[in-house]
Amino acid sequence: MSRNAISRPLSSPRQESVIDSYYNSSFNNSLKVPNPSNSSFKPESTPPRPWKPIFIEYVPEEKPIVNTDYNQLLRCCTDLKSLLQIHAQLLVSGYKSHYLTDTHLVQNYSLFGKLDFARFVFNKMENPTTISYNSMIRGYTRMKQYRNAMLLYHKMLFMGVEPDRYTFVITLRACIEAYNVDIGFLIHEEMVKNGFDSDLFVVSALIEFYFKMGKIDAAEKVFENMPETDVAVCNAMIKGYSLSAKPFEALRFFYKMQREGIEVNSESLLNLVPAVSKLASVRFCRAFHGVVTTRGFSRAVLNGLIDMYWKCGDVLSARAVFYRMCSRNDVSWGTVMEGFVSNGWFGEALGLFDCIKRERLKLNPVSALSALLAAAEVGNVEKAREIHDYFVRVETVSDIRSFEKAREIQDYFVQSGIDSDVDRSSTSTSYRAGIDTDTYWSA
Repeated sequence: MSRNAISRPLSSPRQESVIDSYYNSSFNNSLKVPNPSNSSFKPESTPPRPWKPIFIEYVPEEKPIVNTDYNQLLRCCTDLKSLLQIHAQLLVSGYKSHYLTDTHLVQNYSLFGKLDFARFVFNKMENPTTISYNSMIRGYTRMKQYRNAMLLYHKMLFMGVEPDRYTFVITLRACIEAYNVDIGFLIHEEMVKNGFDSDLFVVSALIEFYFKMGKIDAAEKVFENMPETDVAVCNAMIKGYSLSAKPFEALRFFYKMQREGIEVNSESLLNLVPAVSKLASVRFCRAFHGVVTTRGFSRAVLNGLIDMYWKCGDVLSARAVFYRMCSRNDVSWGTVMEGFVSNGWFGEALGLFDCIKRERLKLNPVSALSALLAAAEVGNVEKAREIHDYFVRVETVSDIRSFEKAREIQDYFVQSGIDSDVDRSSTSTSYRAGIDTDTYWSA
């Protein structure tokens, strides 16, 4: 091994050069052949022992990766490609697992629907936090993997990780979608055990769960045991009653809120719409209309008012509300067109479609189906072609496949002799959207 390959000596650079110079001169002189002509040369019995410096191997100090910049990037990440690039950069830079960065990765992968990547990062975490568990449970629920969400909730409890209010709300949502009453009962017990039975946010989700499971008595008991209530809990009760077999109880509860001085909001009124529609009472519609007018609620409430009027058979009032709206969106157009078609006002529905096309407005699936049904009822084949071409051009066909009335439209197209055009255009659109055309056109 050459001397240049030896590692750095245990001395400063200045001392190192002096020592090396002395070492080289003394060692080389000891190896010189004696010169007899040199009278000053006096041979020694043994040459001086060369000095050998002691060297140690220099190990650079490892500096931890600073994750602050990566966390900021992950928070600002808006697409999957950027997320994969950030994750790859973390791996090649010698990234050490950190709970905050891993949690951001799990959240983002779950948001983009990459649950396999999210679970991979999650499984690599040494001690996953409550936020990490919540992110995974939310991701499973969002992607309709409700069983995995509930299993992860049980694993969280088994590992001794304390759930928070968001854990209960997310898992209850999974139980509602999976229609699993037993797990919901266990979550209720765990809520009481951890002292969340008085948390208004969690109790609202629990009331919604019991109503969706058909346990109205259990929901009422939960509400009665509350030490105090707010508008969110009351809205959950109104929504539950409205969607249940007790729509009149929703109205009674709404008036009870006002008597007790609880300020109603837009959600309160929107939750009341199904109840009034089920009762089909124009008197209740007008009372609802009075509340909306005096308090100046948002456009969403006015859309609900239109829906309420036409379901009660008062199409004139629904049309009046629509035309008096200062600003309309695609939901407004779709709601009033559906009301026209349901009550036999086919000419009005087709006229609104002409307005949508003329003003180049957004045509949602409800508007498209209503216009097509109106054209089918009046037997206007050319209008049906025009409507179909318009919503194919704006790529609405992929959203209409879930509507039951799509079969009626397809039957009409077959009877009218334009089934080949419809099938060809819808097939191309469906393939772009990744839809099984055989399923879509099963009629």
